[in-house]
Order: sequence, then C-alpha cells, then structure tokens
Amino acid sequence: MEWSLTHFWLILALVLGLAELTSGVLLLLALAIAAGLTAVLAYVGMSFEWQLVGMGLFSGLLVPIAI
Repeated sequence: MEWSLTHFWLILALVLGLAELTSGVLLLLALAIAAGLTAVLAYVGMSFEWQLVGMGLFSGLLVPIAI
C-alpha cells in the first residue's frame, strides 16, 4: 500500500480527534474535522498548496464555531 497525502490528512484528523478526548476543548475537534475535510480535497486530486488553503479555510470556519 502506498502512502498518499490523503492518508496523512486522515491520520492527522485521527490524532487530533484522540487528543480531543484527553483535553475536552472543542478546538481540537474542529481541527480534526477540518483535517478530515482536507483529506477529501486530497482524495479528489487537489495539489498540496490547495490542500493547505483548504485546511486554512476549513479551520477558519470551524474554529470560531467551536469557540
């Protein structure tokens, strides 16, 4: 199995989701959801630069909602 950027974003989402369980602050959950949505961008074939832009946009939308 070859590792791709999709796997990276999904692993990051999982780690952030697990860290949320220990902290209890919804900030990490919002970042985990943003990383999961960025994995969708990687899956459809967007370049890494657009994935970073997507992560920034998703985080910018979800973090204020979580706070």
